[in-house]
Amino acid sequence: MEANSLKYFSCTLLFFVALYSCNTKEKGSGDEPNQGVKSASFETIDSIKVDFLGMPAVQDIDPISKTLIFLDDKVYSQDIYIADFDGEILNSFSKFGDMPDNYGGLRAPLKIIGKNEILAYGIHGFFKYDFSGKNRLQVRHEFDLLNRYSINNMGTGMEEKNEQFLYLNSIDPKLKKNDLQFYDEINLLTWMYPKRGEKEQIVKFPESSLFKNGKFFYRDSWSPVYTLSEDLVYVIFGMEPVIYMYSSSSPYELLNFISLDLPGYQYFKGSDIYNDGFEIEGLYSKYGRIINLKKVNGYFLVCYFPGYDSADREEGRSNKTLEEKKSFNKRMEKKYPYQTAVFDSLGNFIDNIHSDKLVLSSLVIRNNELWMKEKFDTEIERDYFRLFRVALKLE
Repeated sequence: MEANSLKYFSCTLLFFVALYSCNTKEKGSGDEPNQGVKSASFETIDSIKVDFLGMPAVQDIDPISKTLIFLDDKVYSQDIYIADFDGEILNSFSKFGDMPDNYGGLRAPLKIIGKNEILAYGIHGFFKYDFSGKNRLQVRHEFDLLNRYSINNMGTGMEEKNEQFLYLNSIDPKLKKNDLQFYDEINLLTWMYPKRGEKEQIVKFPESSLFKNGKFFYRDSWSPVYTLSEDLVYVIFGMEPVIYMYSSSSPYELLNFISLDLPGYQYFKGSDIYNDGFEIEGLYSKYGRIINLKKVNGYFLVCYFPGYDSADREEGRSNKTLEEKKSFNKRMEKKYPYQTAVFDSLGNFIDNIHSDKLVLSSLVIRNNELWMKEKFDTEIERDYFRLFRVALKLE
């Protein structure tokens, strides 16, 4: 009897060991850690130089039509420019002001779509123009402001899938920010259908999210960054250092998540009470936040601002003269530069990329090409700007 029991126990143990091994292998299938990779950088492959005096806001670049678009954005005017990859400006036009096909203020970067067309998403709705400025589509809708900080620059725009566009949700649930139900009701992303003028709100905070911890947060601390890859939606909710993976089709299931260990990252954990002074205190500019997310050849690129340490946050609250503020801000900019963290597909940290040359937050992927803007020289006004095609170099 004892021998039979021992034999039964041994067989059972072997069965569970084998089962565990199979499950472990299946879970890791296609998502194995990238062993041997220890450093990462951006390698320049090509560049585009456009002669232009000022500080243009580059919107989008299209390797297929070999064109790019940028804005000359001033107080009382906003001109749209189209340039080719040789740096020649092909045309410019304006839809600013009192005209029947004006977009009424952009709520997303302009996007090059189809054949020589530009999609504009503004307060007045969806508008499509050809490169001559002729209006090809005009679908108006009501606009409800949710996110205050709208960055109309390359790297933060709409992402396309079968003529539908993924973007930040713009519909406010009409709940006060001092009501914790706000974090239950808010949708973070939207599928937009320009031809129909319709929107589909998707993705709420999962129960495990920082924003469901029973505390209060300042406005736009949750504003997501996202990317589409392999028919999945990858999203980071504002300053929360977690990549959530959702199905890109209804019912938009949460499939997995990866917690990120960002070097030097100091972010707001929430407050027990809602403070109307959150925005006045400038917490958005003092605490860490994540600005861009892309997936390249199985690696996650996470551009982030690390945030001030507690001593610098306290010093930032003190009264200062205008010159003292300028000096403080300049010192903080040097001390806390934007950086891009590189993670493998399982979320293992590989390296941080720094650059004195490139605007790291401007990274876009178009036709499997990576493009970024060159930093403006704050000391010397240039009569040109440049874009660089880069590659992720791993060693």
